[in-house]
Amino acid sequence: ELAQRLAVVLDHTARGVCPDIGGKNDLTAPALEVEPKLAVIQQVLQARYPGRWLMSGSGAVHFAVPRPGEDGADLRAALTNIPGLDIRVVAATTCAPEL
Repeated sequence: ELAQRLAVVLDHTARGVCPDIGGKNDLTAPALEVEPKLAVIQQVLQARYPGRWLMSGSGAVHFAVPRPGEDGADLRAALTNIPGLDIRVVAATTCAPEL
């Protein structure tokens, strides 16, 4: 179900629309129990990309779908100083505001 939802989001993105991702990862709560520092990442992502981010798998990767002008520079700055976490911010693509 999530894979299908992400396929729809990517299809919309290719057409210049930036929808909310929707859905959830059932491993989010257990991952937060094991590594509470993940909450900082999730709070930053929620503040910058509300509805457009998810944790992938068991928490090793979080991703967001940015809008134009959201190049990740401020995200990189917000996340690089979290002690004990090795954070890499990689930009793959952006999408246009909803039409």
